[in-house]
Amino acid sequence: MLSQKIHQFLDRSYALIYRHIVLILVALLCLGIGIGLAGSYELSINIMEAQAQQNAEISINTLNETRALYSEQVAQRLKDIDGVTLSAEYHTLEGAIPVPATFSIELSERLSEQTQNSSFRLFSDYPFPTRRDQSGPKDQFEQDALKTLRKDPMLPFIRKDKINGRLMYRYAKAVRMEESCVRCHNSLPNSPKRDWMVGDVRGVIATAQPLDSIIAMAQEGLQQIYLVLSVLAVLAVVGLILVMGRFRLINLELERKVQKKTSDLKRLVNLDGLTQISNRYHFDRKLEQEWRRAMRYSTPLTLILCDVDFFKQFNDSYGHIEGDECLKTVAKVFKQSARRAGEIAARYGGEEFVLLLPQ
Repeated sequence: MLSQKIHQFLDRSYALIYRHIVLILVALLCLGIGIGLAGSYELSINIMEAQAQQNAEISINTLNETRALYSEQVAQRLKDIDGVTLSAEYHTLEGAIPVPATFSIELSERLSEQTQNSSFRLFSDYPFPTRRDQSGPKDQFEQDALKTLRKDPMLPFIRKDKINGRLMYRYAKAVRMEESCVRCHNSLPNSPKRDWMVGDVRGVIATAQPLDSIIAMAQEGLQQIYLVLSVLAVLAVVGLILVMGRFRLINLELERKVQKKTSDLKRLVNLDGLTQISNRYHFDRKLEQEWRRAMRYSTPLTLILCDVDFFKQFNDSYGHIEGDECLKTVAKVFKQSARRAGEIAARYGGEEFVLLLPQ
């Protein structure tokens, strides 16, 4: 019972799908195009963010390498020369040069001024007193960056934020204390912290890049892709409709031919091949039907069975071809006698014929 219901359900579902195959294929096509468009948009966003991250990494690594190079090749060499001092307030002291942190901060500020729409900052929880207002964390991103990078200084801290109404890609990386940095910061009189250890996170260097211009470029490219896909979709739908229309015509033609062949086969099954009147098989079925009808309604039923006398001698004398023509002629006579509904003339076998006359 359950298996029968399942088969019925499957048959109905198949019939429903077949009747609406064009709509289903169009819907699937539109769904595929939608998924493709969504995937294209997602891919463009990923590429955009990957490009922004690569630019940020290059910028931050360049600043870090510049600071390290300044610390090793400039600051460490000059501090042992008489008359040269390292100081965060080097502007006010004769013969003074900036400490690496101050050098990095001022380099970041200069790059921010010269780089359109991008900014660079070096900030810390322990800025020198003269830079406390400028070098401390200024917003939630910088506070979260310091907190996160102290726990895991090896990974960058990344976030997308709105700044002055613009979407910005913000990238921050830890600045860790090296041996030369520890000696310097722990010995400077105005250092805000004097118990630094190698590997401690001294601060964070961060950059912010606008994403809106990149997004606009990506959207412009996507619009062209959408236009091309839309044209292709329209052409595909039109082609699909034409193909399905052609398939329907072919199917209708095949159904017509099948019906004709089926009708011809049914006719051939019931006809005698030589005489083209009903055969024994068809006669037996009709006799059974008419007999039951006559018994039910108590109506008369006439059956005439006869054969062609001396047919064997005629066949032997004139040949089988003339014998066949003889049988055809006799069959025509019988067929002319069965003209009302329900009456049939049949070849019973060989040269035997029968007439079935209901009523």
